[in-house]
Amino acid sequence: MQCLACGAEMQLREVVLADIPTMPGFERHTFRCSACPQVARRLVICRAKMPVVDPLVPSAVSEAPTTNLQTGQQAAGVLPNAVEKLHSTQAALEDQDVTDWLPTVEKLSMALKERAVAARASAWAKTVEKLRSRQMALKERAPTGDASVTIRVCDHRDKHQGLMRNAGSQGA
Repeated sequence: MQCLACGAEMQLREVVLADIPTMPGFERHTFRCSACPQVARRLVICRAKMPVVDPLVPSAVSEAPTTNLQTGQQAAGVLPNAVEKLHSTQAALEDQDVTDWLPTVEKLSMALKERAVAARASAWAKTVEKLRSRQMALKERAPTGDASVTIRVCDHRDKHQGLMRNAGSQGA
């Protein structure tokens, strides 16, 4: 993944299970840029960690008999049992209701869009606050008083210095 700010490579820094109880199998990945302080967070679907069948339904775990591969002993008894087990598992899966992911995806997408809007609003607020602080700093550095007063004071000094020169030349 590349940094959107500077284009450098981002490194995966943290992986946390998402705290969405109705949707298992999601992780939050946190990436940090190697060149700048940019941080990106992504919600990732981890299908490998999602249960294939309903976790509430107990599954029968049986020990498979060991087979001597060189002699092929017990191979004839294991193959029909494996095929039978496969067919029974397929039938059980076909009987289960198919989960409709559309409402879940829509809820998640709306939540992500709302977070993006909030993040943009927060970024704009920070930008405006930074601009205002810079404007205040410029106002504090600016000379106090009216500009015309400053010009009048300079003109008065010039006239005063001119009078002093004239008086010095007349007295000599």
